[in-house]
Amino acid sequence: PTAAYALFLLEFYNQDGKYMPERKTYILSGKDSYDWKEVQHTFFTPENALVARLGFHTYELEEQRMYIDNLKVVAEPITFIPKAKIDVLRDKLLNSAYAPLDYLEKLSHETETPHEKWFKPAAFTLPEILYLCQIGNTQECTDKRQIIELSQRLDLTYRFLPLLRKITNQPRCFGVLHPVYAPELEEYTLHQLENLPETPQLVIVQRIDFATHVQERFVTLLQQLQEKATGILFLDCQNIPPALLGQEQPLPAGFLQVPAMRRTNAADDARICSVYQNGPARVACFNQGSSWYYLSNLRYFKALPQRPSTSECPAYYSRDFPYWEYLYLPMIKSLRWLAGQEPAAAFSGSKEATIQITATAPQSLRLKVQVKNLQRGVQCELERSLDLQSGENSIELDSTAWPGGVHILEMQLLQSDGRVVDAAAVRVDTPETCLIPPLTLPVADRCFPPRGPLEFSLDIPVSEEQNTTVFCWVEDSDGRIVFQQERPAAPSQHAYTVPLQAPFTTLYRIFIQVRRRGQVLAERMEEVSCPEPQLDTTEVYGYFWGGNRESSKLLRDLGFDFLSIGWPQDNLGSGYIRNIANLNLYPSSIGSGSTLYKTSLNYRGDAATDPVRDPCFSDQER
Repeated sequence: PTAAYALFLLEFYNQDGKYMPERKTYILSGKDSYDWKEVQHTFFTPENALVARLGFHTYELEEQRMYIDNLKVVAEPITFIPKAKIDVLRDKLLNSAYAPLDYLEKLSHETETPHEKWFKPAAFTLPEILYLCQIGNTQECTDKRQIIELSQRLDLTYRFLPLLRKITNQPRCFGVLHPVYAPELEEYTLHQLENLPETPQLVIVQRIDFATHVQERFVTLLQQLQEKATGILFLDCQNIPPALLGQEQPLPAGFLQVPAMRRTNAADDARICSVYQNGPARVACFNQGSSWYYLSNLRYFKALPQRPSTSECPAYYSRDFPYWEYLYLPMIKSLRWLAGQEPAAAFSGSKEATIQITATAPQSLRLKVQVKNLQRGVQCELERSLDLQSGENSIELDSTAWPGGVHILEMQLLQSDGRVVDAAAVRVDTPETCLIPPLTLPVADRCFPPRGPLEFSLDIPVSEEQNTTVFCWVEDSDGRIVFQQERPAAPSQHAYTVPLQAPFTTLYRIFIQVRRRGQVLAERMEEVSCPEPQLDTTEVYGYFWGGNRESSKLLRDLGFDFLSIGWPQDNLGSGYIRNIANLNLYPSSIGSGSTLYKTSLNYRGDAATDPVRDPCFSDQER
């Protein structure tokens, strides 16, 4: 072309001469002039297609010309070398909708995320897991990361087989392919499931909506596995057929032994985790949410704090209470239960600092406890030998040396060789003898000007001032200590001015402890921010359209500065803004209003147009 746009595309028509728009493929498109360019495209004839049509289009603008030479349509050479059916099916996907298939079929353990080694090393061995995860054809989806997260917390082996949904069309929007799916899996996927080298004992099926993603043939394959006593964990699946579930069973004791940060009932617990018996097979359902982008179901999880009432996008790299970490305890116990492996001893309950352990027979084990605050700080560690009797055992822990307030006990039962028999986490509250009040800040909304300094004060009434000190330190969102000071507790008024130095971060965390003779009596943490980015117009900044809760840290490490946010979503309430702020990333809104989306939020009682800043950025007095 010599100007404007030119298109080269491939279109198909069926036996009745009807156009098949869902099979249209763009071979080349462009708007800039170029010299002769060689273009080659390989395609498979779609099902029910009879006629293929090559189309060359230029927009009706003056002086628009396109030159074509040496156009050929030839059949691929047929060799006499036999080719396995699986290879033929794979080639078909690689040359159609699943060009990144090599990437989609791979898993990498290179990146390690924050985690607790609950069952490493484990005292039990799970059979190899057949991991079936639906991921679509997008490389951005991080669902398949779930098995890696499990392997960080539990010794396991697995075989990964992605569930590839059949794609009928891939229209473009802003240059990005948006797949249109049929309600079925690709033949390539089903062929592999029908030709497994051996029957798996344990299967994870993840992110499948049985009403819209799969055909009956897939359901039949799972039923055939269940007839051979294969245990199945349905992870974040929707509309599971009753024939795959069977009879619901009560949750085994200790399954949801997690910190109780909110009141839940049996129905709430069942929304997170439920178990079934289906003939000879055991079944478990675990539901974090219906979207791969957000954990929308966690409002029913008892470890989620009351504030925020919901957080669908956790800030993994932060000082937030890591409620998402405690999801892995019932998830791992589900896998152990599905494999029919009952622990010789298990945590079965707790009341205050008394822990219940149920043992199947008399035995000697070690109890290891790590006591933490709500900001992931370790307050103390305990370890003691246990001589357990058959049945229920009560173990009382000494909490007198702990600070007042809420504590999280992360516990493990260990064999003499250090292997983990069971793990659990509970909440324990101790009396607050010295209450630290909220900080007094001289700024609104906890937002300080860029580059500080941070100023704050507080009044700590201490009944016994002798040998009592106030220890204060400040860290940035990368965990660097930028200030620390210990001073006598008397007088009770304490004021601080903390200068900040580069490199600056968006958030800063202020920690206050009251100590007496080396013992921490009370502690408190508050966050403040210096939220406005200091952009240098002579620098180049990295902007990424997309990203999600799990890839944000990776994008930051790759050098990006801005992540996009969609204006129709509740980016604050979901926790997405908090997630990227803790990584010192900045949000950049896509669009400026609700003209295209009916799902837009209401802002201050009015239909959303532009986000309103008070005062407005254009206000000369701001």
